[in-house]
Amino acid sequence: MNQEAVQMKAGAVAEAVPIDALANWMEQLVILAQGHGDQQRVERVLLLLEKRRTEARHIVFLGHFSAGKSSLMNALAGVSLPTSPLPTSANLVFVSHGEPRMVALFRDGTRAARVGDDDEARQLLAAWSTDARDVVRIDVTLPVNLPAHFVLVDTPGVDSTDVRHEEATKHALFLADVIVFVTDYNHVLAEDHLRLLRALLKLNRPLFFVVNQIDKHNAWELSFEWFAENVRATLQDEGMDLTGVYFVSALHPEMPDSELFTFKDQLEVTLGARDEQARFIPALMQLLEEHRAWCVEQANAASADALTSARLDAYEPLEGVDASEVVDPLTRLTSVVRACEEAKEHVLHAQETSAKRVSSFQEVLDGVVNQAILLPYHTTELAVRFVEAQAPNFRVGFLSTSAKVEREREARRVALTEDVAEKFHTGIIAHLRQIYLREMQEGVSFEEKCVALFERLEQCVNPAWVTSHLAAGALTTESYGYQYAKTIDAALRSTARAVTRELASMYEVALKKELDEQTQSSRALLDRLQPYLSSLCAIEETANLRAEACAALARTWQEGMDVQ
Repeated sequence: MNQEAVQMKAGAVAEAVPIDALANWMEQLVILAQGHGDQQRVERVLLLLEKRRTEARHIVFLGHFSAGKSSLMNALAGVSLPTSPLPTSANLVFVSHGEPRMVALFRDGTRAARVGDDDEARQLLAAWSTDARDVVRIDVTLPVNLPAHFVLVDTPGVDSTDVRHEEATKHALFLADVIVFVTDYNHVLAEDHLRLLRALLKLNRPLFFVVNQIDKHNAWELSFEWFAENVRATLQDEGMDLTGVYFVSALHPEMPDSELFTFKDQLEVTLGARDEQARFIPALMQLLEEHRAWCVEQANAASADALTSARLDAYEPLEGVDASEVVDPLTRLTSVVRACEEAKEHVLHAQETSAKRVSSFQEVLDGVVNQAILLPYHTTELAVRFVEAQAPNFRVGFLSTSAKVEREREARRVALTEDVAEKFHTGIIAHLRQIYLREMQEGVSFEEKCVALFERLEQCVNPAWVTSHLAAGALTTESYGYQYAKTIDAALRSTARAVTRELASMYEVALKKELDEQTQSSRALLDRLQPYLSSLCAIEETANLRAEACAALARTWQEGMDVQ
């Protein structure tokens, strides 16, 4: 549920919330705001506590400059306020019942007070109420004709472009129990009035629309009844669910069509009907929303500084970041962080994929070496015959000569060499070359010296190599012949494994080169932002935690309202 919906819900169920829940909610909001450093929200909660202690009911008057807000306040108060009426206010003026006194609060935190009601006091109030530069608010107490605890609040004109006026009006609306929007007779249904009314309705306070200066009406042109009915009908057609619409003449309250006294009675009824929950829950919801917005502002300010430090304050094209979607510094920072995270994942995924491919490649090579049948029965028998021929007493037939013996020995060595070489080629070398060629076709660029590995394998089996594996002093028996065959087998596989390790190493180098090409932009982004990434992430994390804290408190309050 969004904040606006929560506020509307708050007004609908406020009466069901226990009174002690208000204090608990105020404390929760103070803790949240203090934890985040939002002193303004803390001070406003304290204002709510003071408002609750004094039981003050604030009636806030809004309208354009010279709409007659101050005159209407005079008429409702039943007395002529100092300056009679108040001049066009440039700051907030609070009027309540009490002994004649006025206090001005200045922006530097100082105060000034004036007791009494005389010409000097009126002149001083006139000066204070038009001083928007130094004066924040003015509290006026007079023996006015108002119920106890009623406070009339005059605000700067809503058409002011001064940010100080806007802030003052927001502060008044925060305290408001009832809002009175005042317009003069000549500008009743102006479009900016309707726009302001729609915004004010969202605050979930009772809202009155008062048309002042009806003494300007010319009955010769059209009847006042038709005029008033047309205004009410238009507001209804615009979907304005207002608490009441009244037509008054603040300067001539007794004239026949003026509803001033009816309006005053309705004000008292409306304020009397609103209990603590109905009055304070909307203000708390408003404060929570203000705090959430303040957190966003803080995050945007921190983001702007961090992006400037990282030389990312300009919306230049950045790999992985769609600058067209960037609307504020925090969004920009978040998009940068996301791009870095995606770049990290891209590089890590490429590295993991590369490692898996190297491991798989090595496993395939090892499988070829381990599973090859290099010395089948026939080859083993050739090895046994070769070993037998090495015996000192080896003879060839009955007429054996040393020449025949040497020829036979060489013949057996050549036969074994050729057979072992052929089995080594078909059992291992050919398969390794096929794997190598397949990877080449799939785009792996091996080093040129890779070809020399296969040439080395092809040349490793020769007569000298076969002879070199004979154990010195070994018995040239049949049993040793089988042991010799195993030695040859092991030597072949050992040689092949040494080559496969080199081949796998070259494969890894080739994949790394491919990886570097694939992840070049990602690595460039990370290299550029790595010195700033931790601070960027910290800002985003803080913003997310604060946003979740605000949302969690809103849910807690909502659940508290739903339970009732």
